[in-house]
Order: sequence, then structure tokens, then C-alpha cells
Amino acid sequence: MTTLSKILDRIGGVLISPMRTFEIMIAEGLTPLEGTTVSMLSLLGFAFIAMTMSTVNAPVILTFMLFIPIITLIWVCYIFALHKIIVAIYKVPGLFKEFFTLSSYALASVIMVIPYVVLGFALNLLDNFTFGIAGIIIGIVWFVWFNILLWVATKTYYRIDKKQFLVALIISWIFLTILIVIGSLIFAFIITGLVVRIII
Repeated sequence: MTTLSKILDRIGGVLISPMRTFEIMIAEGLTPLEGTTVSMLSLLGFAFIAMTMSTVNAPVILTFMLFIPIITLIWVCYIFALHKIIVAIYKVPGLFKEFFTLSSYALASVIMVIPYVVLGFALNLLDNFTFGIAGIIIGIVWFVWFNILLWVATKTYYRIDKKQFLVALIISWIFLTILIVIGSLIFAFIITGLVVRIII
């Protein structure tokens, strides 16, 4: 089985039978390259959704150059924080590169949303109110399903219970929020400085 066919097979397995698929993946071995590939494919899916749904007319290449690095950094920091919190608090063994690969397959659940966005774009329904409300509902369903898959991956790898996962998840959300706020302030400060220099 080639790498790509194996990845596609595992994505399908995670969506249909996550617990069994994650256990098989752990037994067969996890590689950083696989996790990076799945994450990048998933994040490209997010970028496609954001660009399709956006009302801002921005150049495609520029949007990708800005959006992809930002969401990639946020995703890696989020999973790294979750890994470190679990290992530090619950004193369980585990490697970030392996957990990152498992988590990447949970992120691949974005495939649920893409067909809906493509359909809306093809039928020119993206500005339709009803279609938008349905899209919000689908987004919420995806968010819940993503976190369920992330919980299953975490439980399978670290052998922690639901309460332990929720505590680690909330702490990682707080960390991520602080990181985003600090990053936004730094970005705003840099942009403001550049604008001032141009004006002066």
C-alpha cells in the first residue's frame, strides 16, 4: 500500500471507526511525515473553505501565503500545548510527533464540510440566508465531531479518561487564546509601525 493510499484508507477508517483505526495506527507505527502530510491537506481544506466563504476580494496567492502559515502555527501550537499539558499533569508517556500524527487524522474530518461549501459555490447559494444557517449548523456538527475524534485519539494514545481530557483541553484552549491575542497585538503593532513609517 502506497503512502497516499494508506493515508486515505486511515482517514476513512478514522471517520467510520476511530477507536479501532487509531489502535491499528499506533500498533503499525506513526511517522512525523505522515502527520505533516495529513495536517497540511486538512489545513488546505480549511483555507479553501475560508476563501470560498469570504466576502473579501483578496488575491488567491496572497491569501494562501497569509492564511496557511497562520493556521498551521495555531494548529501545531494547540496540539503541542495539549500534549505537554497531558504529559505534565498526568505523568503519562508519549511523544509529540506520534500524538501530532494521530491528531492530524482528527483534523481531517474537515472533509465533512468541503462538499457543502462546493455545492453552495456551484449553485451560487453562499449568500443565501437559509444556506448560511445550515452551514453554521454543519460547522457546529463538524466542531463537535472533531473534538470527539481528538478525544478518541487522546484516549487511545495516552490512556486517560474523559474528565482528564476535558481538563487538558480547556487549559490548552486558554493557552491558545492567550497566544492568539498576543500574536494579534504584535501583528497590529508591526502593521501600525509600517503605516506610520510610510505616512512619515
